[in-house]
Amino acid sequence: MALDAAEALAQDGGLPAITARAVAGRIGYAAGTLYNLFDNLDGLILALNDRTLERLEQALDAAPPPSGEPARDLAALLDIYAAQVDAAPRLWALLIEHSLPDGQSAPEWYRQRIGRLLGRLETVLAPALAHRPGPQATAETAQSARLLWLSVHGLLTAGHAGTIAAVGAAEGRVLAQDLIETYLAGLKARDT
Repeated sequence: MALDAAEALAQDGGLPAITARAVAGRIGYAAGTLYNLFDNLDGLILALNDRTLERLEQALDAAPPPSGEPARDLAALLDIYAAQVDAAPRLWALLIEHSLPDGQSAPEWYRQRIGRLLGRLETVLAPALAHRPGPQATAETAQSARLLWLSVHGLLTAGHAGTIAAVGAAEGRVLAQDLIETYLAGLKARDT
């Protein structure tokens, strides 16, 4: 119930709307009761972000397996990711708006969820870097996956926030596709 309430609050008002008092009020409990379920408000928000990422993981599970052609596979991943962001833009913005206090790191279960998602992206990117020596290909694939995920996420969420329109750019989905194509072309160009 607490996660459902936090999700509704986030969809209505973003990160600032998620307070212990607001969540507790929606479910008819005292704010202190939330701390029986979560260590703190950050724990609740991480659980909500995990739920959002789980939905993405489920959508990816339902998709056809990668074809081995990075451009095609990245376009398919972008379609799935963009659909998820379009369905709940404020929940996806929460992934980058929320940060843990200094000195705290995300719990292992959360890092594992992100690791699984990045692993899927690495699998799709691997053929583009397969001709490089083993350790170099692995490191570049991991870095490329992170760079693309963060960039695409930023473009899609900025598109919904209206910040892309403010700079006179195309919609986030179009920019993300252009970024992916340009990035893959850059990988090929480095090899020639």
